[in-house]
Amino acid sequence: MKRERTLGIEVYFKELCEAASKVGFEIREDNLLKAGVKTEGGYCWYRGQNLVLLEKALPCRKKFELLRHILESARCDLENVFISPALRKLLGQNVNGG
Repeated sequence: MKRERTLGIEVYFKELCEAASKVGFEIREDNLLKAGVKTEGGYCWYRGQNLVLLEKALPCRKKFELLRHILESARCDLENVFISPALRKLLGQNVNGG
């Protein structure tokens, strides 16, 4: 996507993290593989909160895709959260939403 390249996936990843935070997800990046955890990332319920762990060393595009998949799997409703039209389009959501 041309627009995606113009803004950079880093911008979209940051925006998606902020949106996830607004609906109750805590996003953490850590050296999971170095710690012996054999995953690039995942989602869990920890001490009463929704926690997303992502491998810090992954390319930003991969972290973005993992977070997007996790939020979809958790049926996270971002409809009432402001997300830029460009990100909403990238996520495949209604551009008028939020």
